[in-house]
Amino acid sequence: MLDCDNPREGNTEHCASHNFEKRKAEREAKKVKVVKQVKKVSENRADELTKYPKLRKQFLEFKMICEFDGCKHKSEQVHHCSKSALNFLNTDTWMAVCSTHHNFIEREMSAEERRLKGYLTD
Repeated sequence: MLDCDNPREGNTEHCASHNFEKRKAEREAKKVKVVKQVKKVSENRADELTKYPKLRKQFLEFKMICEFDGCKHKSEQVHHCSKSALNFLNTDTWMAVCSTHHNFIEREMSAEERRLKGYLTD
């Protein structure tokens, strides 16, 4: 029996207050905690991602030749010169490039080299 001066409730070993706390603890232990999944992208980003394919297609139809220095291949990809999310749909910060030069810009050029050539603005 708990150290309590209150009278016992019914035929239990505890007073009404302690019985309530015990029942409450039992209910809490039985509850299944629902974990709310974090959204993979925000609503604004999801909206931008739905607009991007159409805008990308129009951009590549308009700029059909790779814009890398001296290249005459067909442009296939969009290089984003600005890595800011604010400029994701801003075509002024895009560059039409072939896949070879896009890989070269992203993987082989340093950030400093990209800034000097204008392939990275921020």
